Amino acid sequence: MAFIREYQEGDFDDIVEICKLTAHPSTHSSADILPYIYAIPYIRLEPIHAFVLDAGSSDSSSGRRVVGYIIGTPDTNTFAERYKEAYLPTLPPAIANTTTADTPATAQADDGDGDELRRMFGRILLNPEDMLHPATPDFIPCYPAHLHINILPGFQSKGFGGKLMERFLRGLRARETGVCGLHLGMRRDNVAAGRFYERCGFRLHEELSDEHTALMVKGLEEVGGEGAKNQW
Repeated sequence: MAFIREYQEGDFDDIVEICKLTAHPSTHSSADILPYIYAIPYIRLEPIHAFVLDAGSSDSSSGRRVVGYIIGTPDTNTFAERYKEAYLPTLPPAIANTTTADTPATAQADDGDGDELRRMFGRILLNPEDMLHPATPDFIPCYPAHLHINILPGFQSKGFGGKLMERFLRGLRARETGVCGLHLGMRRDNVAAGRFYERCGFRLHEELSDEHTALMVKGLEEVGGEGAKNQW
């Protein structure tokens, strides 16, 4: 029976593969880059905030034990600094040289241009300061934490997503990180994901969303503070 547990080093390859497998089909030309943006930095820099859905035995359809995960950081400001100073220097040359940091991030995931899309992801990879939404300076103080969650299709819609989210928040509370809110990004056309996040208490942040990307936010009482246990 599937269960949730803390991340272990042996889960690394499964998380990388799940990141690729659950990405939108239009991004498959950039599948090798995606884990270096949306998975690897979190399990390297914030492993204590990483939790996995363990199938209990090798999943018959994939041959892997880990079939889902949630990763993130309680402090996006600090994470962006560590990403730049400690993570970027470790990138393999083939990934780091995908693009230059000043390549405009203008491609959309559904524009059909694989090269342009790859350059866009390369720019995201090399510009961690974009995580801070500098054009809206009051955003991160209100929602300092952020997360990514992915589950293989065969284990979706079975309640595991909510349990992973709950485990992530419990981890924040246990470390008394004083988090007052968190955020995440998703494709605007992913209706099922949007409904899931709404059930988890997230709402759309209109100002920082556009026709392609939805930024979802959730306010919290200070994690670790009195009454925080009732937030979930």
